[in-house]
Amino acid sequence: MLNVDKLCYAVNGSALVCDIHLEVQRGEFLALVGPNGAGKSTLLKLLSHDLHPTDGSVTLNGRNLRKYRAHELALQRAVMAQNIQVSFQFTVEEVVMMGRHPHIRFGSGESRKDAEIVTWAMEATETKHLKHRFYPTLSSGEQARVTLARVLAQDTPLLLLDEPTAALDLRHQQLVMGLLKNGAAQGKTVISIIHDLNLAAAYADKIGIVHQGRLVQLGTPAAVLREDILEQVFALPVKVVNHPVHEGKLILPLSL
Repeated sequence: MLNVDKLCYAVNGSALVCDIHLEVQRGEFLALVGPNGAGKSTLLKLLSHDLHPTDGSVTLNGRNLRKYRAHELALQRAVMAQNIQVSFQFTVEEVVMMGRHPHIRFGSGESRKDAEIVTWAMEATETKHLKHRFYPTLSSGEQARVTLARVLAQDTPLLLLDEPTAALDLRHQQLVMGLLKNGAAQGKTVISIIHDLNLAAAYADKIGIVHQGRLVQLGTPAAVLREDILEQVFALPVKVVNHPVHEGKLILPLSL
């Protein structure tokens, strides 16, 4: 579904992302991990067409992102950015309904289907009880879940998310990761930056490690989350063990 070839992005001659090769299939959940400043958010912006590459290409369904009109792209991919600023006093329900705007014909107004999808998205993210609250009055975790509800309501084949669990408590981290996993199981392609390696290990089909602007590892969690790789990338000793409850790996950071 998404193909990245020799992708680079430079500012003032300094490469923030360089020589990225990546192919993500429909129905895959890819987690991007790596240290702060590695280039993960820049890469996600290139994949969403919020930034234009200085070299290389990104193709979606065999078509270069540069060939898509804004409305066409809004029907193909939904984006959850790291920092969302909503200055006006929109209610939660209004913010989630914004996800339906690409589907609404000019002048036709919101349909019953739009309202049903918005209700479903709020229920799925446990934000329906907030629907009459003004978005700026919410906590950071509540805002993150409302933003995810908007992304889900957009109902696109590709979801691109920058740290969707960063502001969430333990319950809602699991809830959000489960929603992304279920979306992939239903055929959506999900690419998300995840800082918590254990969440990535538990839910993602594949993990890509970004380091110094390059995609240095890409594969299944078991193949990528190895002590030697993680210690080199994060400059921190770790212990990788089998998870005591479910099949998979558990990453334990050790003190410096």
